Amino acid sequence: MSNNDNNNNGRIDFEQLEENLGRMIKKQKSTLTKTLKDIDSIVGTLSSSKKQLELFAATTASQLQDDEKASDSSKTEQPKSTFVPIVVGKLYQSLSESKQCQKVQSEHKELHSNISKTGKLVDKNFRSDIEKSTKGIEFDPKTVNKIILYHFYREGKFDVADLFADEIGVKQSESEYLKARFTDHHDIIKSMEIKKDLQPAINWCKQNRQELHNLEFKLQRLQFIHLLSCGKTTEALGHAKSTFSEFANTKMRDIQTLMGAFIYANRLKDSPYAYIFAPQALKDHWSDIKDAFARESYRIMGVPQESPLAITVNVGVSSLPTFIKLSTFSVLQKANDDSNSLTVEINVDQKYKFHSIFACPVSREQCTKDNPPVLLICGHLISLSSMNKLVKGSGKLKCPYCPTEQHFKEVLTTKKTNTTLYIFVNKLKAKKKGGHHGHVWVSTVLDYSTLI
Repeated sequence: MSNNDNNNNGRIDFEQLEENLGRMIKKQKSTLTKTLKDIDSIVGTLSSSKKQLELFAATTASQLQDDEKASDSSKTEQPKSTFVPIVVGKLYQSLSESKQCQKVQSEHKELHSNISKTGKLVDKNFRSDIEKSTKGIEFDPKTVNKIILYHFYREGKFDVADLFADEIGVKQSESEYLKARFTDHHDIIKSMEIKKDLQPAINWCKQNRQELHNLEFKLQRLQFIHLLSCGKTTEALGHAKSTFSEFANTKMRDIQTLMGAFIYANRLKDSPYAYIFAPQALKDHWSDIKDAFARESYRIMGVPQESPLAITVNVGVSSLPTFIKLSTFSVLQKANDDSNSLTVEINVDQKYKFHSIFACPVSREQCTKDNPPVLLICGHLISLSSMNKLVKGSGKLKCPYCPTEQHFKEVLTTKKTNTTLYIFVNKLKAKKKGGHHGHVWVSTVLDYSTLI
């Protein structure tokens, strides 16, 4: 697709921008290297000529002192009239023949040419008349400020959030309440990221055990793997004895795998369990457990898995080129001026496509607050009432779409109205197994009053 086609569709050619920027950076680096080399050579030539002149000046001064009583002083002045022009002439000749000054100038022109092209490309893709593509919608400044404040606290930017709260005049009690909601969350995340310490997260799981399913075992499993990978076999064995017994009924196969790896504690790299302890695998373990904790933490707090402000901005930015293009049509401008509603379909990333309704694929009924959707461990979604009908006397059930058998306690249920099915989408992304998820509808209908 040509550049003109991209512009006609109102799209920003990010690939071309990135490619042009890469060329400019590459040219800047090569130009800098060559320019510094040429400048160093010029400085060296000037320094050599300067030393010659300084030496001549010192010699002349010494001769003047010795001959200051002599009647004829022309003998000491004569070299000055011939030596200095010779030195300057050689300097000029050296610089002219090497053409180093011209090289510096030429390199600068080439670099400036690339920078100029990049600037024009940016101007071509990024329109400055964004206001023309928007409709005059009035926002309540206080509500917008609180949404921004909530975003800062949610993302763990506590210093910025405190300063912003003071600037917009939020009561200290209100800002402290918001801060307290996310302080423990981010403290635990930092402990995992920086200190590789899982104990705060494990303690948190024990406090919220009734609302969790598999996270605590995942943390205990990673703790064992971490201790064993660090060569702390005694601590790893003690950890296994003190924690794994309570998960024996549901996680025996995983426990057996871990204890099998313990036999090869001194040669994990050459063991059948090397895939668990490979450097990249360990990085993935820590990344997965951090994401799993964040999902469960947000779920228990009753907040969306992603920042509402971030979602709004990301979707708005991706939709902006289309709106800018549409704003150029006079017919649409008239509709906008007449305050008429115009529906336009915008292609956005799949993760930003939400829906407020979920219909159970088993009962064909719409889910409600009393009958919310539930997520099976295989990744399929059904309603709570349908799940209850599938549960046998032993507490186990089979997924109606695949033969996966599970206990009803492993099923994830949500009754949060402001997040609806959003947590399920993130859960589905984390699933390693494949499956048919065509019946998944998602909603992030947010009630900001519950957030702030």
